[in-house]
Amino acid sequence: MAYYLTDQNETLEKVKYFTTMVSDPPDKVKRQVRYIDALKTQNKIEYYEGTFIKEIKKCQFPNQITDNKGFIIKKPNKWY
Repeated sequence: MAYYLTDQNETLEKVKYFTTMVSDPPDKVKRQVRYIDALKTQNKIEYYEGTFIKEIKKCQFPNQITDNKGFIIKKPNKWY
């Protein structure tokens, strides 16, 4: 699919694929392992495995005003 995003005069050098392994249900684990094994056979794909973040982190944009629960009550003029 990434090849379709390049212009005729551009060359796709590599794709960086970031993921984390699922742990359940077993059919999803098996499917993911097969997919990742197939990706690893491609020389233009770099595979990176991470982990899920267990805590919630809130990001705040400049000029964003939130209430005491963290909900946005005033959005910035421009989202970044």
